[in-house]
Amino acid sequence: MKPESYYIISHAVTLNLATRIGMIPIDGSVKVVISDAGSKSSKQRGLQWQWYTEVARAGIGGKHEDTKNGVHLLSKWRWAVPILLRDDGFFADIFNVWREKYGDNPEAMGWFLDNHVTTEKFNASQMAEYLTDFERHYRPMVNLTDPDLMGLKEEK
Repeated sequence: MKPESYYIISHAVTLNLATRIGMIPIDGSVKVVISDAGSKSSKQRGLQWQWYTEVARAGIGGKHEDTKNGVHLLSKWRWAVPILLRDDGFFADIFNVWREKYGDNPEAMGWFLDNHVTTEKFNASQMAEYLTDFERHYRPMVNLTDPDLMGLKEEK
């Protein structure tokens, strides 16, 4: 059975959850866990990977958009690198030297992207910017999960 998550953000969600629990067979085959929803950043990460999966499944084409890891790498290039260049002087120095030396080598640039560009260290504001840029690009092409359903009203 695929895990289901319900973020208690409204009375309607609570009613939906109660209905869903009422549909579970009483045979010990299902476990229900109620837990803290986590921090804003953990919700953002959940939304990030949900969106990657949705884009990969959408079949919109593109060289790297057929797997969620490909979408992740492409997204890091499009949106994480500019944020890091703006906000992290050390990253900017390293990236610019690497790009000057290997900018024409897709394998070397891919290695750098995979090993030195990460969204894991983004603060909540940087991650919100990253997700907003991602959403602006893909929303017209893909039916992305609404951030409000993840408890991320207005700011991603």
